[in-house]
Amino acid sequence: MKKFLLIFLTLAMVLAINLPEGMLAQVGASPNILLAALVALVIAGLIANEHFGLVIVVVGVAVAANAPQEMADSIGYSREVMMAVLVGLVLLPFVARQL
Repeated sequence: MKKFLLIFLTLAMVLAINLPEGMLAQVGASPNILLAALVALVIAGLIANEHFGLVIVVVGVAVAANAPQEMADSIGYSREVMMAVLVGLVLLPFVARQL
């Protein structure tokens, strides 16, 4: 149950970070604070499981998913695809353990 709550919290934070800022402002949350909390949560959880390589991948994809649209266009990737990859990286280990 703890793992499910941790995964749910991580997924909720990832989705909340990528909401438009007006929606977050209505709730009183800042995307910078949510991003810092998410990074701390992911790093602490993955280091506790000794998967440091996965920590690097998740942080890299999170940065790519939150990059400005102009930078993503100039590099040649879609932020929406990076968001889907990030959700997959968070959910895939949980789903694999359940199967």
